[in-house]
Amino acid sequence: MNEVIAFKDAGYTLIRIHIDEDLQIQRLKKTYGAKADEHINNRKDDSEAEMSMIRDEYFDLVVHAADDDSVAKQVKRYLSKPNA
Repeated sequence: MNEVIAFKDAGYTLIRIHIDEDLQIQRLKKTYGAKADEHINNRKDDSEAEMSMIRDEYFDLVVHAADDDSVAKQVKRYLSKPNA
């Protein structure tokens, strides 16, 4: 949480991407193959779990992951706005 506040106070644009568990596991398996289990298990690490306690209101943009380019489009659209 301290890092989120520090980055926000420093003027960074904070973007949160929510991803459902099935899609995240699918992507980890595709990316890491035989080593995917290590990464899947690390999702429950304290540093990762802490993120779930930070409210969306701290972020400038909140999007939901999908199996298409919609996230990239949303981020580009947001960042192209003046004062983003």
